[in-house]
Amino acid sequence: MATPANREARNRLADMDWLTSPQNLLNWADKGAIQLNRLIPALKKVALCEGANVNVDETWLRYRTVDVKRKTYMWCLVNRKARIVIFFYEDTEDGNGNPKHGGRNRNVLVDFIDGARLKSLQSDGYNVYTYLDNELIDIEHLCCLAHARAKFKYAYEQGCKSAYFFLYMIGRLYRLEEEYRRLKLSPQEIYERRNDDTTTEIVESIRTRLYELLADGNEVNSDLMLRALNYLRTFWKQIFTYRNDGEYSIDNTIAERAIRPIVLQRNGSMFFGSVKGISNSAVFNTFIETCKQLGISFRDYFCRLMREMKKGRTDYENLLPMTIYQ
Repeated sequence: MATPANREARNRLADMDWLTSPQNLLNWADKGAIQLNRLIPALKKVALCEGANVNVDETWLRYRTVDVKRKTYMWCLVNRKARIVIFFYEDTEDGNGNPKHGGRNRNVLVDFIDGARLKSLQSDGYNVYTYLDNELIDIEHLCCLAHARAKFKYAYEQGCKSAYFFLYMIGRLYRLEEEYRRLKLSPQEIYERRNDDTTTEIVESIRTRLYELLADGNEVNSDLMLRALNYLRTFWKQIFTYRNDGEYSIDNTIAERAIRPIVLQRNGSMFFGSVKGISNSAVFNTFIETCKQLGISFRDYFCRLMREMKKGRTDYENLLPMTIYQ
């Protein structure tokens, strides 16, 4: 999926003495996507089940039209507990109300969730997510502590020594999280540890130093440091909401890792030849990444799925990667 069809046909398949045209590969990809797409509603139902905690991220792509290459966006939603990854790409409208292929506004995410009664949604600090609390009623919105840490790290690398305090304290929080994983604590035990005196002292010391620096402009001699401080202040509540539940994540890393193959595909291919190519990529990568989460081979799953569908089966909820092997 990370290799353009013409390069695949010309190089790798040719080296295997398999001579075929790029169009054949694209036609086969179309047919495979049609079959896999039949399972998306059933997979989505599991991923967006009542009380689910999900992580969301998005990345940009380019596709070719008749005369130019246009920019669009692919979204990624992960249900860590169910080990499901879903990529989605929705048409939307631009600022003038004209149809647009793909989009990054929050309506894409709200429409995809479509009233699902989720427990929480975690994202980065992109401003689309800032207003989710108004759109997604009764969903707890979390932001990513790793994004805050990255901003302080960049400021420190550019010579702002006062950023070290935040890097050190955030590092302590991450070491605590690693200890919880190592000890295999239950969600209730993690919740209790996240709200004990040790963690509370760390968080309060970060808060105190944050407002000290914001009040004393003389110590903040870097625009990068000021941006890091304002980011932490703006998203303070959402960043530390992870302490409200032992099943919440401290950051959005799981969604960022899941979307990385799309970034590699973008870097390797530069652009898609059509909107259909983006849609096919979303469908295939949904099942590839879900299979990775489940620790099974996508190839083996796909072959088994095709055999079962050839028998005429349409009970798609029993043909998902996590159910077909039962």
